Amino acid sequence: MSARVICYWVLFVATLAVYLAMVVWTLPQIAVAAGNQQPFDLRLGGYSFDEASAFLAALTPEGRALYLGAQHNLDMFYPAMMALVLLFPLVRFTQNWPAVVRFLTVVILFIGAAADYVENAMVAKMLHIGAEGLTVSAVKTASFWTLTKSVCTTVAFLVLLVAMALALVSRLKRGGGVT
Repeated sequence: MSARVICYWVLFVATLAVYLAMVVWTLPQIAVAAGNQQPFDLRLGGYSFDEASAFLAALTPEGRALYLGAQHNLDMFYPAMMALVLLFPLVRFTQNWPAVVRFLTVVILFIGAAADYVENAMVAKMLHIGAEGLTVSAVKTASFWTLTKSVCTTVAFLVLLVAMALALVSRLKRGGGVT
């Protein structure tokens, strides 16, 4: 196995570990600390002012500290790690696709990662402001970036799945099997 492949799998495992830490530890605890309301990061379709206000009003000080601390520390690494984990197979499995499609897919992937970072900054701002100082503008901005992250990441995942399926079909047609 080449050093490049080993590095990819190390990155993959590290990304999975960060993801699992968020999904199994921080995000569930934040939800519990907010009366079982979903954290902003998990509201993939965005959220309204009333929903954001209700979440912030219900969130305990311990939940706020966890969100601003461990959750945001993990989420400082996750978007870039996930983008790289998706980038390498996207490049590999779309190598015979038109250059413009490949380029646009990569751009969408990195817009999704950048949107995740902006979302994190906006969520931190809302957590610091609290329900009392929350503005419609802050919520709309944060929700926009949450939705942008969701859409871009979903598009990148779907393109990767299609590319992998097409590669598999092509390999099976050539009689190469599934190894």
